[in-house]
Formats: sequence, C-alpha cells, structure tokens
Amino acid sequence: MELTIKAKGQERESCTKHNKQISIAKGIGIILVVVGHSGCPEYLHTFIYSFHMALFYFCSALFYDERKIFNKPRDFVFRKIKGLYWPYVKWSVIFILLHNLFYSIGFNNDHLSYTEMYINIKRSIRCMWQGERFLGAYWFLPSLLGEIIIFSLIVWMTKYVKNKKMTLILVLIGFCLGLLANQLKIDLIANRELVMLPIYYSGFWIGKKMCNKCFLQTFLSMKLFVISLVCLLIIPFLNSSMSVAQNNFEVIPFTYLTFVSGILFILYISKLLMNYEVIGKLLDYIGTKTLSILTFHYLGFKLMTLLLVYVFGSPKTMLGDWPIPDELKKYWVIYTIIGVSFSLLLSSLRISRFRFKRN
Repeated sequence: MELTIKAKGQERESCTKHNKQISIAKGIGIILVVVGHSGCPEYLHTFIYSFHMALFYFCSALFYDERKIFNKPRDFVFRKIKGLYWPYVKWSVIFILLHNLFYSIGFNNDHLSYTEMYINIKRSIRCMWQGERFLGAYWFLPSLLGEIIIFSLIVWMTKYVKNKKMTLILVLIGFCLGLLANQLKIDLIANRELVMLPIYYSGFWIGKKMCNKCFLQTFLSMKLFVISLVCLLIIPFLNSSMSVAQNNFEVIPFTYLTFVSGILFILYISKLLMNYEVIGKLLDYIGTKTLSILTFHYLGFKLMTLLLVYVFGSPKTMLGDWPIPDELKKYWVIYTIIGVSFSLLLSSLRISRFRFKRN
C-alpha cells in the first residue's frame, strides 16, 4: 500500500514538473494582465478583468501537493516564502528606494521623505501594500500566499477525518464566511482569499486528475469552448464593476460563471496552441516568466511614454500620468508588446549575470 502511494506521488511530481499547456495558459494570462493595464478599450478591459486573476489562482492550485505539508513541512513553507513572500519584499524595497529617482525623471508625481520610505518598507515587510505604483500588480503575491495558507489549514484539519468530502465542505464554509464578511463590511484580512477558495479548490482537484489519461486534454472540447466564449461575451458586461484586486465580486453567480468560463476558454486555447511550435514555445516561455512581467511591465510602459513624449514633443508632465497618458492610450497594443518584451529582456539579463557570476 505504501509503495502504491509513493508511486502515485512520484507520478504526480513528474507530470507536474513542467506542463506545457498550463505554462501557455499562464503566458496568455500574464499578457492579458499587461493588456488590462495598457489603456486598452473599456470593453476589452471588462472582458479581461472578468476572469484573468481567477486563472492564476487556478493554475497555482493545479500543482499543490498536500503530501508535502505532512512529509516535508519545512521545505513546503520555505518554498512558499522564497517564491511569494521574498520577491514581494525584495522588489517592494527596491522600488521604494528608487521612488525619488523616478520622481526626478518625472515618472512619479510625488516625493517621499526618508520617514515615508521607512514606513513603506515596514509595511511591505508585513505584506501590507505600500502603494508603490510600479508594483501595482503585486497585490497578487501576498494574496496567493494567504490563499495557500488558508487551504493548507483546511487540508491539515481534514487529515484525520475519514469523510472524503470534508475538504470541500470546509472550502464552502470558508467561501460563505468571506461572502458574509464582505456583505457586513467586516475585515477578516483574508476576505478576498476566502471568496476565491472554490476556484483554488477546483484547481487542486483537477490537478490530481492531470496525470490520469491527460485529463485536461480529454475534458476540454469545442462545445465547452463555445459555451464559455458566449458567457464571456455577455455576462461580464452585466457585472462590469467586478474586481478581484479590489475585493469587489458584485453578483456572485455572474462572477463565478465568468471565472469558470474564462479558465475553460484559456485552457482550450492553450490546448490548441500546443500544436503550433513557434507561438507555443513563445507563450510557454512567457508563462515561465510571469513574475518578471508582473514586476517590470509598468517600468516598460514609462520608458515607452518617455520615448513617445520625445518623438511627438509632448509636455514632459505626461510622464507622470498613470499608467498611460490618455492621449497615448490609442497605442495600447504597442504598450503591451513593450511591457512584455522589456520584462523578458530584464529577466534574461538577470539570469545571464547570475550564470556569469557562478562561472
């Protein structure tokens, strides 16, 4: 029996080491994040924001291995700190220290005193968002860490319970608690993460099936894709003020329907793109660099604005408009390309430098 469990564990570990379909889905997802910040048309913004962050919670949960909580708890905690908490603190501190330099260039409209810098650094260490605009998308890192902590507590509580549905029951209780807290305007610190629990659990559940006859490949179908697309073209515009980042879920049935539709929509596209070598490889690569793109795409935007201001002779005060000056939003496609490619360039330079030092 023990050998069987070990074999299943090894099989799950080997098949989730790098899943090209999921990596492509993450690549598409992070590009959508950049598009959403690039000054794209409002209808496209609404479409993207109806599901794109749910996709990342889901993809993270696909590779959640509950065995590591009990077998190697220290390694599990260390990996989560290294992967989520440390990048959040490191880059928050770096951008806080660079704040006044960017102010002198015109990228920021406000100047920070040493006291304000110190306060912001303390807040970032405590994972309280300090408002550094260049890392506006970094709210997701402590949120995902909180999601993992909550789900790990649920898994730990159900270890000694024989009822196989207890994990699902606790997830639904947490979900309802989050909804109630939002309704009553009670801050539980993790309101958003509680509301997102069913998405994380669904990713966890499907992740356990992925090694079984290519579950995602066989489950996804053209019919499901069409239904998902229809839902995404209609429902988000009935629920347009929904925002996961702002813990605003509006009409919950609409919200979750678009979450599920968006995830299925992107997974099916990823399944198709796996067959196209060039674009498949590119999106696969982008999917492995999501953190770098999350970190640097706003800086890429600013450099693009600086170039356009110089070319068109526009007032330099436009540099402080965030994130894109209204007059330049028509170039949102170019901003998207620059935001992604600049981030990839910085990422490759960091890796090359690290390898050079090691050699």
